[in-house]
Amino acid sequence: MDTDKKTKLRIDNLIQLRTILTNTLIVLVGGTVGILFTEASILKYILLTLGCFYILLFIANLSNTIREINEILYGGKIKC
Repeated sequence: MDTDKKTKLRIDNLIQLRTILTNTLIVLVGGTVGILFTEASILKYILLTLGCFYILLFIANLSNTIREINEILYGGKIKC
């Protein structure tokens, strides 16, 4: 397989991963904000904590994916 084809395939996969992460992050933020409108209980605060944790996790993964795409396309270190 040609190097250009491998690079194109890798970039395409990273772009798809970025899209999936972005969509999942949007749904996760919406669900976490929606929990704020429920009655106060221990479960509410546990779910809010878990939601915030996963939001931060997805933001970190999305940032790494974008950084990797930029490194492949533009070479070197690009600040996001």
